[in-house]
Amino acid sequence: MDRNHQLLRDLREPTESLRAALPGTWDAFTSLHRSAVAEGAVATRLKEAVALAISVVKRCDGCIA
Repeated sequence: MDRNHQLLRDLREPTESLRAALPGTWDAFTSLHRSAVAEGAVATRLKEAVALAISVVKRCDGCIA
């Protein structure tokens, strides 16, 4: 668990820099993400489970953390 917390800390600064550099793009992505994970024909929990499975297969530590 400590490794994941460290990874999240390491990703914080680049994420904040990206948000500051491209605020319109960041807002659009946030809106897209919220719409994609909202309840609908496919349950949010299933969408999150699929995203986690993809993250594991792709070994995306930042996605899993």
